[in-house]
Amino acid sequence: MSATRLQGFFVWDLVTYLIEGVIFLLTGLQARVVAETLEMGQWLTVAFAAAAVVAAIILVRFIWVYAATYGARLVPSIRRTDPVPNWRYIFVVAFTGIRGVVSLAAALSIPLMAGAEPFPERGLLLLATFAVILATLVGQGMTLPWVIRALDIEGAGQEEADRAKKREISARLSSIDTALARLDALEGGVSSPDTLAALKRRHGDRRAYFVAACQDLGHGEVIGASAALQLQFVEAERASIAEIYRRGEIGDDARRRIERELDLEDSRIRHSAESGAGRLI
Repeated sequence: MSATRLQGFFVWDLVTYLIEGVIFLLTGLQARVVAETLEMGQWLTVAFAAAAVVAAIILVRFIWVYAATYGARLVPSIRRTDPVPNWRYIFVVAFTGIRGVVSLAAALSIPLMAGAEPFPERGLLLLATFAVILATLVGQGMTLPWVIRALDIEGAGQEEADRAKKREISARLSSIDTALARLDALEGGVSSPDTLAALKRRHGDRRAYFVAACQDLGHGEVIGASAALQLQFVEAERASIAEIYRRGEIGDDARRRIERELDLEDSRIRHSAESGAGRLI
């Protein structure tokens, strides 16, 4: 059901956020305990091990991405349907081999004991994993915007997003046309022709909106301004509902139902504006 799907998005986002927070917290606490047990001479071993692991992980990521990209295109059928992408895209994909929660979970899964003895080099493994996370998640993550600007990915990415948005709008128009055809088939056989006419006008307006959005796709500022204007209407309606509730003309249940609909409309507008059709201005 639609309500279940909408709730599922929020629930799983919250669950993922909580799990990531707990894992980072536990690893930070354990890393501090392990670091306090190391002697000065052992820090050099940790530094060399961490540097070697980080270098190996980044290098293997680049080798794997380039090998998988070009190796798959040796198959003629794949090469025809999915040609080799621009080298800049491949570089960015290889560069974004960021390690985080999975590496943390793997490090934390190492047992404290191996039989009757402590697990060998568990502290070294934990600190090396922590160094990998810092180097990839923080280091590469913070430099990623600079890499994207240096490779001029933004312009090419916007063109790709526009093409994807055109395909999305085409699918939307096809689904709306199917719905309008179903309404035409019901005409004359329903007990409320006014409702049927209202539905046809509503879906006709939606179709006209998407046609205009497709035509103005090259002008992201037009779509962004349109979305910003729609959001102003939503905010005005939300303020009006809050005032009506304050005066006691509607109950709390009615207010929450209306605000839920307005929140969904707000989310729809923002998602549509940020998914390639344009940006909010």
